[in-house]
This record gives sequence, structure tokens and C-alpha cells, in this order.
Amino acid sequence: MPLTLLSQDPLWSDITPIAQQEAEGALVPIMYGLEYQDAMDYFRAVSASEEHSERALDLTLRIIRMNPAHYTVWQYRFQTLLKLEKSLTDELGLMNELAEENMKSYQVWHHRLLLLTHLPPPISPSTIISELSFIATSLLPDAKNYHTWAYRQFVLTHFEALLTPEDWRKEQTWLDSLLKVEGDVRNNSAWGHRWFLSFGRVGVLEGGKGNVEREVEYTLSQIKLVPNNASSWAYLRG
Repeated sequence: MPLTLLSQDPLWSDITPIAQQEAEGALVPIMYGLEYQDAMDYFRAVSASEEHSERALDLTLRIIRMNPAHYTVWQYRFQTLLKLEKSLTDELGLMNELAEENMKSYQVWHHRLLLLTHLPPPISPSTIISELSFIATSLLPDAKNYHTWAYRQFVLTHFEALLTPEDWRKEQTWLDSLLKVEGDVRNNSAWGHRWFLSFGRVGVLEGGKGNVEREVEYTLSQIKLVPNNASSWAYLRG
């Protein structure tokens, strides 16, 4: 169903839209859709006047739903959320929907990162465990999505103080399940996460030689199962 143009909405009658400036004689001008062009014309006007209002917040979501990769609009939305003192927890709920629809958009995950790091203290361990659960679910449709894996490692690193040894054991168990043959043993992102858990995070190298021997043994067992798996050979070489 077509959106009502903002130029026809009385709520925006006090704003003079700012059209995009195209270079004269541009070789390949971008043919934006009418709804997107209309929304962006009003966004330029709003951002130029530094208006942080409810309608500006609605406008950012309108544009994001049409173009989830628009970094500037995401950043303006975050600034507006802070200015209006909106609930960042509620925004995380909205991000559940948008992340599901736009798994491979870096901007979606970066916005989620900003929200998580700006939640008012104290942040409970259950919040972090819930976030890890959401990420695991997000990986089900595409277990190799780089942005999702990078975000998971950020959460584990940034909130490490809230995680118990049992939480780390559960993380390893979850990852092991992904690296089984019936799962996705060729998932290079999962192998990269295993490296993070075994060697990359703070304090993990205290296991020293035992860590290395354990991982060599594990990797050799995986190679025996799938000899032509480049991911496990790369891990062994590392």
C-alpha cells in the first residue's frame, strides 16, 4: 500500500523540504522512488534545523523501512531517541523486528550496539543472556552472517564482567553444536568464533599450552570427518 506523501500531510505543512542537489549533466542520476524522495527531502530539512521531535523520529523509521542501510538516518534516529529520553529498551524491541527483516544490514546491528551500550545502569546479566539468545536465533536463517557474528563477539567482550564461567561453557557448547557435521562444519564464521573463545578473549590464554593441545586435537578430529574442509585446515594452521 503506497505511503501518504509528507508533502500532502498537514503535520509537515510548516516544513520547506530540501531537494537533493544533482550534479548538472550527471551521467547516471539515481531514480529514487517518489515516496523515498519525498521523505528524504523532509529529512534534509529536519536535520538542517536540528529538529529532534516525535515526528522526526517517525520520519527516520519511515526512511529506514525503505532503506535500512542509510547510516545518517540511523545516527539521527539515535540522537533523537536520546534527546527525547525515549525508552531504549522499547527501541531494542523494535530492533528485533528490523534485524529479522534486514539481517545483513550493518547499520541495524550498529544501532543495536549503541542501544545496548546506552541502556541505563545497572544492566542485569539476564539482559545479556537474552541478547545472546536473540543473536543465536538471528543466525538460524544465515549462520555465516558476518555482521551478526561480529556483534556477538562485541556483546561477549563488552559485557564480560557480567558473564559467569558457566555462561562461557554454555557459549562453547552452543558453538560446538554448530560445528558438527550435521550442522555446518564448513562455517568459517563459526570457526572464527571458536578462535575468539579459545585464544582471542581476555584471560583465555592463561590455559597456555593446554589450550593449544586441546584445540589441535579437536581440529584434527574434525579434519578426519571432513578432510577437504578449508575452514578447519585454516584453524589448524593458525
